Amino acid sequence: MGCYQSKIENDEAISRCKDRHYFMKQAVSARNYFASAHSSYGASLKKAGAALIDFAQGEQQNFVLSPSYDVPLPPPPLPDLPAAL
Repeated sequence: MGCYQSKIENDEAISRCKDRHYFMKQAVSARNYFASAHSSYGASLKKAGAALIDFAQGEQQNFVLSPSYDVPLPPPPLPDLPAAL
């Protein structure tokens, strides 16, 4: 026998039972909504991570760095010449 089968609406126990029933329905609904939002957030993070990986792989370039001893040295400075009189 549930609280909805009683005809007494003014009884305090029955009104508490109805309130609890209503609040439990709200809590279950909120929990389901939160779980759905949390799942969507996880999926969007996964997609964002995949997009960042794709972006980073597109930016990679294969540079071949030559050792510093292969770079020619700059020419020596010119000697100072006396000014012509």
